[in-house]
Amino acid sequence: MGTPQQPPLSPGWDRLEEFIFHPDQYHKESVPRGLPRDSVAKFIEARVVAATSRDPLLQTEKVVDYYDLQEVCPHFRLLPEENEKNPEDIMRSTIIVRTFALVCSPPDVTFAANYAKRLVSLSSTLPEFQELIWLDDILADNSALSQLKARMALRLRDLDNKRQSDYQAQLEYANLEDTLNIKLNRCQRAAEQKAKILAIPDRSARIKEEINIYLTIDYGYFEFLYDWAVRRLRRETWGPQPAQQIQRAENLALRQDVAKDFRAALSSLVPSADVPKENLVSLRVRCLRAVEYFGGQISKSEEQFVQKNAGKQLDQLSK
Repeated sequence: MGTPQQPPLSPGWDRLEEFIFHPDQYHKESVPRGLPRDSVAKFIEARVVAATSRDPLLQTEKVVDYYDLQEVCPHFRLLPEENEKNPEDIMRSTIIVRTFALVCSPPDVTFAANYAKRLVSLSSTLPEFQELIWLDDILADNSALSQLKARMALRLRDLDNKRQSDYQAQLEYANLEDTLNIKLNRCQRAAEQKAKILAIPDRSARIKEEINIYLTIDYGYFEFLYDWAVRRLRRETWGPQPAQQIQRAENLALRQDVAKDFRAALSSLVPSADVPKENLVSLRVRCLRAVEYFGGQISKSEEQFVQKNAGKQLDQLSK
């Protein structure tokens, strides 16, 4: 597991190699699209190993998330080695665990939650805590958040004893205090919003709320809610209810439902306090792309509208 293989070149693998290991700084969010899922999985299994450095792991996380790549779950389950010796090791393991928690089965998520406890117990620096907050965001586990909050508070007390005579400790204290009181708190509030939406029994009403987040309407905490909403909207096509949306599945009828809900959202877009007039064109482009993404049809004039106005707009739910 420790040495990456150099796979024979297959269609799309050159794009994955560039995106994961040599990304353009201006296109680090532009996951290569339209690739066969099994081919993407084989590339990752060959090239991403326990020793892979942090930046490529972060890029891999985006690919696994975008493709809902459950095929790599067995591979990623084997990557954490429980031998973290420094902050860099801890951050790498955090990203690995977070990646399979994004897409894998409940037993895998339980494994991730248990492994997270180990990582929190080893953590002591702000970059580690920041990565762990994103892991807790995926796990949506109140006990994990509480453990992390306690660990950060312990580090704050340690810095408090030093900051009067150590300028570096003072800076670290201020940054860590902000992270604890603001970012971790926002993560917790976002988790509460997610739980409320998941509890909506009516599928169409639930999808409407998820679309609103995707369109940045009516909700805050977007740093934690936006990617979650993208993920949720894809999973709404796997089964009627969240409990039935564990295993990726292709269901044409459920996809059409989401396309219709985006069409309804498009029809309801009007200037308001939540939708500034200057954002309408961008939101219409986003809706039309999502209609197509979920298998709906757009007219020739709508297609021309998208081509004219999309520019460099990056929409997660687009072909």
